[in-house]
Amino acid sequence: MKKLKKEFITKDSETRLHGVSNPLVGLTGNIACGKSTVAKMLKEKGLHVIDADQLIHKIYQRDETIEKVKALAPQALNKGKINFPRLRELFFNNSDLKNDLQNYLYAQLPTAFKKELPPEGQPIVYDVPLLFENNMQDKFDLIFTVSTTAEIQLERLKERDGESSDETLKAIIRNQLPLKQKEEGSDFIFRNEGKVQELEGQVDLALEKYFI
Repeated sequence: MKKLKKEFITKDSETRLHGVSNPLVGLTGNIACGKSTVAKMLKEKGLHVIDADQLIHKIYQRDETIEKVKALAPQALNKGKINFPRLRELFFNNSDLKNDLQNYLYAQLPTAFKKELPPEGQPIVYDVPLLFENNMQDKFDLIFTVSTTAEIQLERLKERDGESSDETLKAIIRNQLPLKQKEEGSDFIFRNEGKVQELEGQVDLALEKYFI
């Protein structure tokens, strides 16, 4: 089991996100930057990773969440199931829906997060896309950001999401803070602009620097 080096443990259960006693590393970055790839590498190398998107996905499976979506955006339902591409279009183009749905989902997150905790003392890497957008930066011992160029980001996003319009994709990107701003608030930056082997080398560097 890897441990965070003592000099990098800067928070306690009173100051960390959700009041956890485990050392907490925030992993963030904008969409299509390769954050999930870094999270997978960190997990394979022995770190306990919790994925905020997966937690949200589990929350969306609940009957009460489907009823909430039905009340807020009935046009996003198809035969009683959520049509996520349609919901995403509505979400990023309707500020009232965005705020109402985000408030509901975020209220469910602490309980969902605590169900995924490792044994006490074991560090957690929390993969959370909107870390800075939601002003969570002061609740982590360390923050890692995965970054890339704007051109690579848009190219990757188009490749993996062929169902959404260009307008929706651009709205998704605009919904997140500029990468430069996230880099300035981070302890370590993974630059995902080349081959996967280069990215893995950066992961090894981060592990050597911060963990034992």
